[in-house]
Amino acid sequence: MKDRQGALIVSSSESVFSTMRRMLRGTDFAFVRYAPTMTKAKQQLARDSFGLVIIYTPLPDEFGLESAAELSERWYGGIVLMVAQDIYEQARRKVRGTGVCLLSKRVSGAEFLQAVDIVMAQVSRMQRITQEYDRLKRKLAELNDVSRAKCLLIERERMTEEEAHEFLVHEAMNTGKTRKAVAEHILRKYGRPSQTGGVNK
Repeated sequence: MKDRQGALIVSSSESVFSTMRRMLRGTDFAFVRYAPTMTKAKQQLARDSFGLVIIYTPLPDEFGLESAAELSERWYGGIVLMVAQDIYEQARRKVRGTGVCLLSKRVSGAEFLQAVDIVMAQVSRMQRITQEYDRLKRKLAELNDVSRAKCLLIERERMTEEEAHEFLVHEAMNTGKTRKAVAEHILRKYGRPSQTGGVNK
């Protein structure tokens, strides 16, 4: 795990936390924290950087199933939900399609660590996809701003398309700015909204 994020273990039992913390010792997590309730877990998730949440059901304030499914919709980290064997099938139906990794409490230590490895590999892959998506989104917005700045130069300054392109290139070279910054300046000059920096007035 490149960012060395932490793991959060949510359980009503501190002994369960101690056991899991020992099992996670040889992993790449920067730290392992404990939350006795889902309410406390959500507070920690909002405050610190975690890559994995392990929910050992049931919890004092709720069972944990609903929050696991809800968390999977708005959080990019890995979620492992551990339930008793007799309700495993019922829980599986409820979390199916959410991305939550469901484990029986009877799972062996080796199987537990293997599941954690698989979950974190998926998290890393999702983070790379998200970062690439954000990069492409920013690039597209930048190209859009440059294109709109050219159109303004053609419209307001009576330049040809080639002249507008050369103006942006030369202005960037002369001022030491990027074409994006030059384009944003032109958009601000004419009171047009920028795709990368909000509305320029």
